[in-house]
Amino acid sequence: MPAVDGPISGDPADGLEPLVASDKLSQSTIDSLDATTFYNECRVFGRLKELNREEIAIKAYGYMVFDLSNERVQEHFAPFVKARGIMPANPTTADLISSFFQHFELEIPLMAIVKEWVPSNPNESFPAKLTQKDMNTLPRSLRNLRELHKSGIVVRDIQLSQYLGGPLVDFSCAWTIPHTLGPERGLRPRWTFECMAAWDLKCFQERILDRYNAMAGEVPHVRKQNLVAWRNDHVYGRLRTRPQMSGPFLPMLGQFEDPQPMKHRPAFDPAKFDWRAVQK
Repeated sequence: MPAVDGPISGDPADGLEPLVASDKLSQSTIDSLDATTFYNECRVFGRLKELNREEIAIKAYGYMVFDLSNERVQEHFAPFVKARGIMPANPTTADLISSFFQHFELEIPLMAIVKEWVPSNPNESFPAKLTQKDMNTLPRSLRNLRELHKSGIVVRDIQLSQYLGGPLVDFSCAWTIPHTLGPERGLRPRWTFECMAAWDLKCFQERILDRYNAMAGEVPHVRKQNLVAWRNDHVYGRLRTRPQMSGPFLPMLGQFEDPQPMKHRPAFDPAKFDWRAVQK
């Protein structure tokens, strides 16, 4: 997954776009803030390798460095970029490359993670024809998400397009403990990672489980899943009464949406992962 850069927006943690180097913020500073998509993915795959848990995500083989200022390299990318329909007015090949990757300083190398190839239709984020096999991938996907949290990782961008053939494939927005904005630095409250893990689970419930179950109800011989990632209004009717926290509630911290009250705790608080023990 290529590293994609965007404009600076105040606080590095709060901007909706990844950071881009400028006179105000050097690339080395951005790297030190764990703020590039490439760095986010490297840290996730590195953590899974440390724990020997690489099977809970798409397989990663390493990384590559591309010199996009080299015309021969541009020629390899150009057909792919043109096929995606990204066409600025009167574009040069360099314009196409810059627009597609949002990488406007071509003399700066582009870093990319090399991942296992998963056949997919780029125009479909949902199976064209839902099968029981698709439904049967959901329990494992939920277990793997909780294992990521247990391993000190929050995804922060759970949606259908992040899953291809079952495994989670994109960690460009993920944060991994230890992190510049983690609890040890004191720049954010200690509950930040727990609240982001809660948001991951809420998104999995609403954007994946609920949508799959809604579609399964319209397909003959495809059974719904009774999984519960997050106890929202859709699942309360089929759950026995359980204790819940009293307000005021901490906010669930989503990347692109307003905070919502965290009425339940996730199974694991990523901030409690003991990363020092892993490195001994």
